[in-house]
Amino acid sequence: MPVLDSEEYIEQAYFFHAFRERVMDDLPAQDVLARVGEEILSTTRLPMAISFLNSEMKLSGLMGPALARLGHYFTPFQTFVVTKAEEDVSRFSMDQALLILEREAKYRAGTPTAAGLFVYQFEALSRNRLGYGRGLDAIADDPFYALPAGWSLKSLIAEVDFNAAQSILEGKMEWARQIMSELLYYQVREVANESGVAIRYKLAGALKRAEEARGNAEGAIIRANMMALTMAANSGVVAGDVTFSALGTYEEGSFDHAFTQREIMPQSESETDLNLQVKLQNAQSMRDLGYPEERIMEYLGEDELEEPEQMPALGSAEANGLMDRVSGNGAGSAAAATNGGTGGTDAPADDAPS
Repeated sequence: MPVLDSEEYIEQAYFFHAFRERVMDDLPAQDVLARVGEEILSTTRLPMAISFLNSEMKLSGLMGPALARLGHYFTPFQTFVVTKAEEDVSRFSMDQALLILEREAKYRAGTPTAAGLFVYQFEALSRNRLGYGRGLDAIADDPFYALPAGWSLKSLIAEVDFNAAQSILEGKMEWARQIMSELLYYQVREVANESGVAIRYKLAGALKRAEEARGNAEGAIIRANMMALTMAANSGVVAGDVTFSALGTYEEGSFDHAFTQREIMPQSESETDLNLQVKLQNAQSMRDLGYPEERIMEYLGEDELEEPEQMPALGSAEANGLMDRVSGNGAGSAAAATNGGTGGTDAPADDAPS
């Protein structure tokens, strides 16, 4: 194909600019092509090319193949850039492709040089990761360059499909997040208003491994403490009023100690209250079904058998009623009625939740 006149490139620059802006405004590409063709100078061949593009897009929905069929007007580089933007797995957007072509057409409309045009096209390939293999072939086929007979433009570096490589990397990262839930932390912390229950569920594997690691570390600390106490006792060390030999011996179990059980990710106060309410209701259901008192007390545990006033946000008629009904003393209804009547209205005795 021959090199076009500067007038053609001026109109091409306007075409790519108008096409990009209107497509970014969510206008259908076919409608844009139908209208923008009427805004181009009729003294150029671009209106006919746009009309052909519009007809082809109505059939296939793609502009790349239509540009390839107009190889006598559009350059192979222009076809290559649009084709890469239309690939399904490409992260290269159409508006970026049209911006590249707009600026290239503006440069061609002036006084371009082979070196300047090549640097621009090569930068477009590298910065947008379009691939050097077919990209350099498209640049070499541009009629603006006059390569000696038998010469060709090839990359000395093996071509890498960056989109495919990125897809493979993302697949490996997803697989790593499935087997190492610790990696999900960076995603979880970006999610706003997510409950602690949901976060603990997502990080269940990580929390379990953290508890195991902490248990191993605490076990090592306990053993080190016992060794230090044993050595101090055997050496007769005295620290102030403390004589280590009087503390006992390791064999007698005098040095036994442990760390308090605690959660890696403690529950919030509202979650604790909700869990306690559910547990009390379950205990009441167990009592209604005839479970033995010992079994119910074992299910509740020691923490739930405290006074209701000591339970945060649960020193209410509901908590008192549940506790009394689970204990079987029959005072739950009276407690509920008393607490419910503080506002001036006596609550019926049967309103205690079951």
